[in-house]
Amino acid sequence: MDSISRLAVVIDNGTGRLERTSITCGRKEIQLALDKRHSILLEL
Repeated sequence: MDSISRLAVVIDNGTGRLERTSITCGRKEIQLALDKRHSILLEL
Protein backbone atom coordinates (compact mmCIF):
# COMPACT_ATOMS: atom_id res chain seq x y z
CA MET A 1 0.00 0.00 0.00
CA ASP A 2 1.35 3.40 -0.98
CA SER A 3 1.45 6.07 1.67
CA ILE A 4 2.73 9.58 2.18
CA SER A 5 4.63 9.82 5.44
CA ARG A 6 5.32 13.55 5.24
CA LEU A 7 3.79 16.22 3.04
CA ALA A 8 4.58 19.92 3.00
CA VAL A 9 2.66 22.24 0.68
CA VAL A 10 3.00 25.99 0.30
CA ILE A 11 0.36 27.77 -1.77
CA ASP A 12 0.72 31.52 -2.30
CA ASN A 13 -2.66 33.20 -2.68
CA GLY A 14 -1.39 36.79 -2.56
CA THR A 15 -2.84 37.43 -6.02
CA GLY A 16 -6.36 36.58 -4.87
CA ARG A 17 -6.61 33.79 -7.42
CA LEU A 18 -7.41 30.19 -6.57
CA GLU A 19 -4.12 28.33 -6.51
CA ARG A 20 -4.16 24.59 -7.01
CA THR A 21 -1.66 21.79 -7.00
CA SER A 22 -1.90 18.04 -7.08
CA ILE A 23 0.20 15.18 -5.76
CA THR A 24 0.08 11.65 -7.11
CA CYS A 25 0.57 8.79 -4.66
CA GLY A 26 0.25 5.38 -6.27
CA ARG A 27 -3.08 5.37 -8.08
CA LYS A 28 -4.54 8.21 -6.01
CA GLU A 29 -4.28 11.86 -6.93
CA ILE A 30 -4.50 14.36 -4.07
CA GLN A 31 -5.89 17.78 -5.02
CA LEU A 32 -4.86 20.72 -2.85
CA ALA A 33 -6.43 24.12 -3.30
CA LEU A 34 -6.57 27.42 -1.45
CA ASP A 35 -9.90 29.22 -1.61
CA LYS A 36 -10.74 32.90 -1.04
CA ARG A 37 -11.01 32.28 2.72
CA HIS A 38 -7.41 30.97 2.67
CA SER A 39 -8.56 27.47 3.56
CA ILE A 40 -6.74 24.38 2.36
CA LEU A 41 -9.05 21.94 0.62
CA LEU A 42 -7.91 18.33 0.51
CA GLU A 43 -9.67 15.87 -1.81
CA LEU A 44 -8.78 12.18 -1.81
